[in-house]
Amino acid sequence: MLYRLDTDHGDAVLRVQTTASLLIHTLPADYAHAVAVERISWSEDGIKGQRVRFLVDANATKTIRKAGQRGKRVPLQAQEMIAWWERQACQAGLATVAVCNHPLRPVIAGRAMSNPISLQATRFEGVAVVTDPAALQRAVLSGIGRGRAYGLGLLCVNPAGADSPGTAATAALTSPDAGHRSHGILARCTGHPL
Repeated sequence: MLYRLDTDHGDAVLRVQTTASLLIHTLPADYAHAVAVERISWSEDGIKGQRVRFLVDANATKTIRKAGQRGKRVPLQAQEMIAWWERQACQAGLATVAVCNHPLRPVIAGRAMSNPISLQATRFEGVAVVTDPAALQRAVLSGIGRGRAYGLGLLCVNPAGADSPGTAATAALTSPDAGHRSHGILARCTGHPL
């Protein structure tokens, strides 16, 4: 399961993508004032070479190793961010046409809040061309980078001329036609302001 917490006109918006069934009916009555569930199918037909808009909040890191010691993950410096995204995009079947990035608030993570860790979060968004539809499907299903358990890594894509890519993961690359593999479920819960 991948998720991301956004805001839309002052409302908190929780985006969830999963291949499992969502039990929306079990949410408390006042949990959200709008819940949208979209079943997504995947078709690789005709999307190679398609221009898409993308958006992902990610934890861009690198490992520093010292001889004889275990590596330590450290956040990237500003000048390293675009190169990191280019590597991730290539693995995800995308050739970046244009990208911008900006830092987000750190994500506080950890099982014991007495010893929390802080994950650097960066939003990457832009335009790319699909070079490998199968790799893109894997990236959409499994996410990008580290910190996925903490709301990072959900890759959203839409056609380059569509609305914001954060509105529906893979909307440009999906079709409800029969014969296409089931991709999963995307839920959008709009709730109270953060």
